[in-house]
Order: sequence, then C-alpha cells, then structure tokens
Amino acid sequence: MWLFLSSAGLCVAGTARCDLKSANLAGNWKGVLIESGGDRIPVDLHVTTERDEPGCELDYGPDRNCSLEAVGAGSDEKTFYFRFKDSDGGWCDRLINGKMSLEIKDRNTLDLDVQNASGSVNESVELKRK
Repeated sequence: MWLFLSSAGLCVAGTARCDLKSANLAGNWKGVLIESGGDRIPVDLHVTTERDEPGCELDYGPDRNCSLEAVGAGSDEKTFYFRFKDSDGGWCDRLINGKMSLEIKDRNTLDLDVQNASGSVNESVELKRK
C-alpha cells in the first residue's frame, strides 16, 4: 500500500496522482550538474503554482548561462512532468520541445531529469531546496 504524506509536504508514492500543492514543490531549488568532461554547471530551478498548474524556470549558470520556461505535463505517484516552452537562447535552445521531470526524494531533495526532443541531451542532477 502506498502512503500519501501531505503533512510532511510530499507525495510518497500515492495510489492517486501527486497533488502539486501537497507535494510542496513551489519554491527555489539548487544543484550542480557535473558534465562528462568534469565541468560543473550550477543549476537553479524556480517552481510556481498558479491555479494549481505547475510552472518552472530552469537556469543554468556558467558555462551555459541560459534559462528555460517549462509548463506542467502531468504527474504520477511521485514524479512531475514538464515540457519546455521557451528559452532565452544559447545552449538552452537545444532543449526546446524537450521534457523535464522532477522526482520527489524527500521534502528538501528532488531529482531533475532533462531530455531534448531527439534524446541527444539526457541529464540528471539532484536539487536541494534553497
């Protein structure tokens, strides 16, 4: 049997879809992506909920220096799915029409997965609540 822990602010594999408000995703998250060559890219994620619809701004620091906007595309037990809708250019343009998922690990930790439409970019990074 799966549990839904709204008082703790997370969905731990519920029988129904995760509720964004109960999951308490809104806010700022931070992590560091380590590329295959060893470069460390700062990653910031800002999650908002308007009318219970999730939205995100994903910001990459140096050496990418770009941002993307993403809109909600559904959820399941403990994962929220998004699609990228806009980029401010540069490296982030390769993710347009791609997808992103946020998997809840605990109330202060998320796993962020990003993939472009062709699958040539497929990255994961752990994010911590700021």
